Parts: sequence; C-alpha cells; structure tokens
Amino acid sequence: MITIPATVARLSSRKDLSLSVTFDTGELSPDTAGQLFGMQNKAVYLALKETAFNAQEAEALDALDSEFIDDTKKTPSRRLRAVLYLLWQQDPEGYADFKAFYAAKMEAVIGHFKGKLV
Repeated sequence: MITIPATVARLSSRKDLSLSVTFDTGELSPDTAGQLFGMQNKAVYLALKETAFNAQEAEALDALDSEFIDDTKKTPSRRLRAVLYLLWQQDPEGYADFKAFYAAKMEAVIGHFKGKLV
C-alpha cells in the first residue's frame, strides 16, 4: 500500500454512469513513483480524506481484505447494459431515451425467466 498526498484535479462522468477521476501529486520519490507506475491499468482501492492517514488508519486500511471485481473486465450486468445501449442506438424502438428502453428490456428479460418458475 502506498499513500500519496494529492489533489482531485478533475472529475468527469461516463456514458456507463461510472466516473473518471484525475489526481495531481507533488513530486514523488523514485520508489513511490515506481510503485504507482506498477499499479497502472490494475484494479486498486482508493481511500480519500482531506488530512493524512495516521498510523492506525493506515494499518486498518492495509489489513482490509475484500473480493475485488476487476473493472478491466465488465460484470455480466454491465456487459448486458452495454449491449442494450448499442441495440438502442441502432434501433430505439420508439424510446426517446435509453433509460426507458433499458427498463422495458429488463422487464422483458425478468418476465421471461419469471415465466419459467414453477
């Protein structure tokens, strides 16, 4: 785990409702910069606060163990949403916005599998 003082420089939203966050850092030591470059394109956790982490907080963060969903691979629900979005772009079927199209398609899928229940 590395801790780096940084400034939240930019936030932007994406079509899939996720966010892109850009941080600016001060000058980093070669070791810290190397660790950071080693994390490039890897799934990581962030813990943010406006003051430095004390030793106890850093220890607690380091001890956290969690199942991480690798964001470089979309979950099945994200894949389905992306496919439905492309389908809506090709043929909106009369829906003015994707949100309504998505809700209707998901209800159809739910209804299909609900009908298979005994």
